Amino acid sequence: MFDIFGEDRVVYGSDWPHSDRWGHYRDGLAVMRDYFNAKGSVIAEKYFWRNSVQAYRWVHRNSRQPRV
Repeated sequence: MFDIFGEDRVVYGSDWPHSDRWGHYRDGLAVMRDYFNAKGSVIAEKYFWRNSVQAYRWVHRNSRQPRV
């Protein structure tokens, strides 16, 4: 999917708790972390949270939230 949609159009998501039937959540997350961390921290941040800011139109509401 990453190769098709590119670094700006993918976001992390899981099927937890339904996926527990096939394996532990932490194991699936570890696979995704390894894959995206190998692409560099900028791309990993986009996948794990930065792209969701645009997709869901998050609003910055307090100083503890990171700025994009």
